[in-house]
Amino acid sequence: MRSNIMAGLLVFILGGILFAGGVIGFVASATSSPIIQQWDKLGSLPLHSLWQATLLVIVFFVLFLAGVYLMKVALSKQN
Repeated sequence: MRSNIMAGLLVFILGGILFAGGVIGFVASATSSPIIQQWDKLGSLPLHSLWQATLLVIVFFVLFLAGVYLMKVALSKQN
């Protein structure tokens, strides 16, 4: 049971970090601010259009929600 909680926590943290990076990448794609583009960790990815950045943010958000769900299920089975 403890491993389920740890797996959910890992997916939650990983999804949250990737989601935050995806939002920064999305904003950097939508604007031309050099400060935001310095923070853009997705600059190495071939994101040539705004819809690709949007899709990436959605995928990372789903991963974040999957971590929340896994933690919720693991904690409810523990009680």
